[in-house]
Amino acid sequence: MFKIERKLMSNLSSVLITLLLLSVFLTIKPANVMTTGRGSDSTFIMLDLTSHDPIIIYQDTDFNETYGFPGNGSESNPYIIENYNISSNEVDGGYGSGGYGMDIRFTTKHFVIRNCYIEATHHAIYTLQIEVNTSRIENNICIGGRHSGIRCYSGVVEGNTIKDCSRGSGIYCYDGVVIGNSVENCSTGISCGNFVVAEGNTVSNCGIGITSSYYYRNSTIKQNEINNNFVGLFFDGNCNLTIVNNTLDGNLESLTSRWDYFGYKNFNISRNIFKNSKFGSSIQYDKFSVVENNMFIDDDLSIRYCANFTLKSNQFQNSNIRYRSCVNSSILGNLITNGGIEINEDSLEVYLTYSFGDNLANGKDIGLFLNQSSILLDAEDYGQLILVNCTDSTIQNLEISNTLNCLYLKFCDNLIIQNNNFKDSFTGILSEGSDNLLVSSNILDNCVYGISFNFAFYSYTYCLYRNYKVNSLILTDNSFFKCGFKYYPFYYYYVGEYPDPDFQIVYEQNPITLENNLVNGKKLGYFANLNNLKIDREKYGQIFLVNCNDAIIRNQNLSYTTTGIVMFNCTWVTIEKCVCNFNKENGILLDFYSYNSTIQKNECNNNGKYGILLYDSGSALVKENQCNNNLNGIGVNGYYNRSGYNLITYNLVKENIDYGINIGLQVEVKFGSSNFNTMHHNTLIDNSGPLDPLFDPFSEGCQAYSQGSNNTWFDVKTKKGNFWSNWNGTGEYLIYGNDVFDPYPLSKPTWPLSSPELYALFSLVLVIPLGVLVYKLILGKRVL
Repeated sequence: MFKIERKLMSNLSSVLITLLLLSVFLTIKPANVMTTGRGSDSTFIMLDLTSHDPIIIYQDTDFNETYGFPGNGSESNPYIIENYNISSNEVDGGYGSGGYGMDIRFTTKHFVIRNCYIEATHHAIYTLQIEVNTSRIENNICIGGRHSGIRCYSGVVEGNTIKDCSRGSGIYCYDGVVIGNSVENCSTGISCGNFVVAEGNTVSNCGIGITSSYYYRNSTIKQNEINNNFVGLFFDGNCNLTIVNNTLDGNLESLTSRWDYFGYKNFNISRNIFKNSKFGSSIQYDKFSVVENNMFIDDDLSIRYCANFTLKSNQFQNSNIRYRSCVNSSILGNLITNGGIEINEDSLEVYLTYSFGDNLANGKDIGLFLNQSSILLDAEDYGQLILVNCTDSTIQNLEISNTLNCLYLKFCDNLIIQNNNFKDSFTGILSEGSDNLLVSSNILDNCVYGISFNFAFYSYTYCLYRNYKVNSLILTDNSFFKCGFKYYPFYYYYVGEYPDPDFQIVYEQNPITLENNLVNGKKLGYFANLNNLKIDREKYGQIFLVNCNDAIIRNQNLSYTTTGIVMFNCTWVTIEKCVCNFNKENGILLDFYSYNSTIQKNECNNNGKYGILLYDSGSALVKENQCNNNLNGIGVNGYYNRSGYNLITYNLVKENIDYGINIGLQVEVKFGSSNFNTMHHNTLIDNSGPLDPLFDPFSEGCQAYSQGSNNTWFDVKTKKGNFWSNWNGTGEYLIYGNDVFDPYPLSKPTWPLSSPELYALFSLVLVIPLGVLVYKLILGKRVL
């Protein structure tokens, strides 16, 4: 028996030692893995290349007399420059002052550059000929260069490999052919001037894939593979472009066209594949353009400020079409699967200029009703409904799903919307400028916004408040599942003229009646014009506070809705110990002059935009919250710079897609700023950093953004800042935006369970009692 008991004791000792070792290993933090925006170093096998100094040619005679290149410079017998290994380490001094691998200018002769390996600090290959189309640059490898890998003003550029041009174009061609090249890790892949054909190129991991800008025109971009760039195609002030048979995959923005220098553009965009884009495609200020026979897959298309624009015979899969401020537009024969169309205009007259027909959403007609009255839509079979300036009508017993907006109302009056089932869409019911609505007994299931009033959605991430007066809006007995209500409760108008001293903006609250609406089986709470409000015991699925003061919201679970808690024009509100997770938009939103609030000890994780957002709101204390796995963790922003004097401290902000803390820049609208905010003792871990195309594509992923003035990233009394998981351990921590710093980064996390010391103590507290319990259980048994 003694031997058996000793064996048990030996096994027990092993168990205890294993548990103790495990507690030690739990305290060890894994080393951070840092990556940069540039590609990894590449090794090239260079056979039969001759080392050569940089080649500088400024006159025809240099080809033969200075360098002795074979050929005579004729079209049939060009000078040949080939098989050289050239490295230019000179300081980039700009025009004609060093840093070039090859610099050939002011020549009239034909020449070929081929099979060379060139590294340079400025331009790898630069050509500027007096006579056009006299050069051919082929099968070279060009590395680095602050400006371009290859810059030529005419000729043929074919079969080259260009990498790592950090601030310039891989290839810049003003008038010529760019064919079959591979470009990666450059600020811009290919820049096209006038009369350029860019064909069969592969462009990847660049800031911009292919661009043409600055008054250039008459170029053709075809059969290119443009993948994993910040912007795939970018056009700025061009016209007469043909974009055909290209594939764009995995770019943050597939296509961006903007600004109107000429008054027209005349693009032909056809037979392209646009797919897997986070920000979609945007075409602006175009006239007389045609977009036809393209495929859009997970890639929304936004069309704004365009005239005489034709969109026809395209296919959209998991993608949407949005129009804004366009005239004389044709939308014909487009097939949409798991998406829809939104046409957002400011007047009925503009709607009447549209040509609209034969568009299908999920195999069903998209119903567009303009300027009609006394409509009865009862159990009709539509893929989507758009009603503009319709009155005295009833919409009931419809089932619409998997689209953009199931029902879109614009300028409508006196409608009854009842007993409909709208699900699995961006918005169930979207209403703008519509009044006297009765919305009753509808089911809104798994939408981003179940019902939304007085908002315009231009893309999934970009929305704008609209200023509409509402006389009567009644929501009763509606059921929201995994979505919620979105509403802007104020109407404003101007008295006097600016800058007259009597000028003022007057705000009025729109009336609304909400009765017996449920969000995930719990009440939709709408509280307006109340003081000394306490919400604790009764449970809600979503909460709105409008014009409330001295309120407490505590111990609520407001998850799986649109935004868990929304406040408008409220003061001295405390929100604590609430769970606001997995919301389609935000966890907690303070909006429109909400001041002096305390937001503490809440969980705001896995939300579609922000964990906590202070928007046009200030003087708030945000402390001891968890904001993890959102698009942005904590944000402070606004249109009118009212979001200031907030204190954000002792929060855990972890693994957010964009920024952990985002001050002064809302990703959706790309403007606005916030001042006099203080952030210290927060724990920021593995937030990804910028994903917006306007940001520096070579940024190494700062975890925070700071725009505005007098924002402070440390405690001025204790001289202690925040914990940054990617801080290198010495010096300041650079914060993106205005290039401000946290001058006093913390070496240890402030969040309790992220602290190695506390984690070790926690582990030992668990392990030792567990070991004692096991010991007693074993010895307490009778050993046979």
